[in-house]
Amino acid sequence: MTGKHYRRFSLLCATATALAIGVMAPTASARPHTAPTACSGTLASGTYEGITVSTGQSCVIGVGVVVVKNVSLTSGANLTDTGASIGQTVHGVGAATATISGGTVGSNVQVNGSSGAVSVTDTKIGGSLIVDAGAGTVIVSGNTVSDNVNVTDNAPGGATVDNNAVAGKCTQNENNPYSGSGNTGPNVSPCNGSGTPPGITNCTGVLASNTYESVSVPTGDSCTIGVGVIVLNSVTVASGASITDTGASIVENFHAVGASHVTVSGGAVNHDMWVNGTSGAVSITDAAVGDTLDANGNAGAVDVSGNTVSDNVNVTDNSPGGATVDTNTVDGKCSQDENSPYSGSGNMGPDVSSCNGVGTSPGLTTCTGTLVTGTYKNVTVPSGESCTMASGVIIAGSLTLSSGASLSDGGASIGGDVHGVGAAAVTISGGTVNKGVTVNGSSGAVSVTDTTIGGDLAVNSGAGAVNLSGNDVTNNVNVNNNTPGGATITDNSVAGKCAQSQNTPYSGSGNTGPNVASCNGSNSPPGITDCTGTLSSGTYQGVTVPTGKSCTMGTGVIVIKSVTVASGGSLTDTGASVVNDIHAVGAATVSISGGTVGASVTVNGTAGTVGITGATIGADLNVDGSAGAVDVSGNTVSKNVNVTANTPGGATVNSNTDTSCHQNNNHPYTGSGNSQAGNCNESNT
Repeated sequence: MTGKHYRRFSLLCATATALAIGVMAPTASARPHTAPTACSGTLASGTYEGITVSTGQSCVIGVGVVVVKNVSLTSGANLTDTGASIGQTVHGVGAATATISGGTVGSNVQVNGSSGAVSVTDTKIGGSLIVDAGAGTVIVSGNTVSDNVNVTDNAPGGATVDNNAVAGKCTQNENNPYSGSGNTGPNVSPCNGSGTPPGITNCTGVLASNTYESVSVPTGDSCTIGVGVIVLNSVTVASGASITDTGASIVENFHAVGASHVTVSGGAVNHDMWVNGTSGAVSITDAAVGDTLDANGNAGAVDVSGNTVSDNVNVTDNSPGGATVDTNTVDGKCSQDENSPYSGSGNMGPDVSSCNGVGTSPGLTTCTGTLVTGTYKNVTVPSGESCTMASGVIIAGSLTLSSGASLSDGGASIGGDVHGVGAAAVTISGGTVNKGVTVNGSSGAVSVTDTTIGGDLAVNSGAGAVNLSGNDVTNNVNVNNNTPGGATITDNSVAGKCAQSQNTPYSGSGNTGPNVASCNGSNSPPGITDCTGTLSSGTYQGVTVPTGKSCTMGTGVIVIKSVTVASGGSLTDTGASVVNDIHAVGAATVSISGGTVGASVTVNGTAGTVGITGATIGADLNVDGSAGAVDVSGNTVSKNVNVTANTPGGATVNSNTDTSCHQNNNHPYTGSGNSQAGNCNESNT
């Protein structure tokens, strides 16, 4: 063990030496980087490298403002641009509002998912103009655009696209409402209203006879459509919604997932019809379907009868309501499975025997006690129930555990998989599973012993103790993130790879196979360690400081991965060796003095003081948005030092060896003696 620690320490020392050498000889071509300017309020005339507008902030720029690179809007930000010159892009995802009027943008303007109004008018744009998925009113008018204009899916505010000169293609779709005219260019007819249907129509009652582009039934609403309704694209029924279709013509698809009930009688769907996970009844009768008809996983009674289907019919896993499949004409294959109860007859086509009752099995068995000896197709254990079975039980298909269910398998033969998510407890001892065993997120103990498994064995993210012992596994064993119960992996024969990680505590030995070192403890650090006091000398995989806790670590502590400080946590590092990153967002205080960090140090939004001194850092050092005093001094940094927006505590940046150094918006600020200073050696800015 001493030899392993010595080799790890030697590797860290060699890494630190290499980092130091890299810092001592920076390339001649390296040049300082200027960070974007955070804009809140009206920005004065001048030249800026870039501009960012943060969540909840409003930025006003105009004539006289020159932006060399980009303007970026974060979620909830507001921009008003009345004529600025922007060298590259304007980009916002989830912005509150955006107004761009006059001025120039050298590349693209892209505004996605805005919550409020978006207006882009009378602007020269060197790339494309894209505004999509906005909730507020969109106006795109009078612009000169060197590439394409795409305005899509803006509702309920809708969009107006007028009088733009577009060198590429101008397209609009799914805007409700929409108006467009006067656009010029080689391919602008979609924006001028030619051949453009009115977008998505929300149906919340009886839909009048007419032609619609697309129809959507919102959650909780009911829609009735019939003869005289033509839908050029698709009908979509949201979760919890209901639809009654008595003869509409649908050019594309009919799609319902999680609906409350679905009735389709007559009419036509030119492509696919999918009705999955409905909580109530499903009735699809006397309809013409141009491709596939699927009705799967529905709880209410399913009736699929008298339809003409040009491809396949699939009716599976409908229970407890079951399914009836009668007198359909099917050009492809008609198949049914896992419907309980089921009846089917009179179906016609080249391969419909499954739906006519030939060779169909009894479906799904619910186990809520002791499963008697016998052969079953598939078995499920409902939430909150316990299932016990033994060596005389044969399951031809799979065994599924619902959340909160428990299993005690004393030797059953399972032809498919065992699968459980959120189970209470799982015990499998002896017997066979022809495919895989997957148990994720269990609240209690998981024990899989002396079992022959034909696929993978995976147990992840459990709270209780995990015991995997004496199994014969054809593929891989993966055991990860089981804590606080931890995991024990012993004496398994694994034909693939046996891997474990983040299990606390962990023990493993005696596993055999071509790649089992991880499970036998070789090269397997102990997982993530919560530090809530003084961390003793030793090697750790990862270290986290929980909210409201304080952690002290120093020389003798080696962290193979990263150190993470949660919001409100405090870190005092007096010389630890961290192979990857130190990352703190919203911490109470952070102090790093000496030691090494193989990658980056990122400290953002600290409420109290930040001190980073005398450390060797293998990538970037970033300290941003802290309220307390910041001291960044005497560090050796392989890449960049960025210290921005630290106020009212301000910042001191002294005597760092770096590739580039940048500071901005620190009040107060002092800095001197930095090797590649950028503006870090300047007076307060």
